[in-house]
Amino acid sequence: MRATVELLDGEVRIEDAKLLTFDLNGITYPSLWNGWAMPIFTAGQVDEIIEQTEASSIAREHGELEALDLVERQGAVVIIYDSYFDDDGEDLSILAPDDDGFYWLGTANWTWEFSDDSVIDGFVAKYREARAS
Repeated sequence: MRATVELLDGEVRIEDAKLLTFDLNGITYPSLWNGWAMPIFTAGQVDEIIEQTEASSIAREHGELEALDLVERQGAVVIIYDSYFDDDGEDLSILAPDDDGFYWLGTANWTWEFSDDSVIDGFVAKYREARAS
């Protein structure tokens, strides 16, 4: 299952992101974290995110950025500098791909949202239909 997702501020947008899912009564639904999308990314998509967040690191230097500071990739490893959860101003996370080669970048941490509400609307309709039968 795939969808277009973007960070809450809309500055980072990724097309065709794979979604974490669960199955219920034979129907596959997107997993949500407090209502937010839970995408996972290929290495190429991580590179897109890095490219899109480079502008955000410039904004950080001017005091305009609160949460996401910088993401970089060194080989297969992704390094995330995220000051939102650290009072000292910087928190470092190291992220490796999972067994399938996907990166859980910002999954259940950053507020990813669906660019098109019809993704969720369609699954809500399927869920209600399955419960009614």
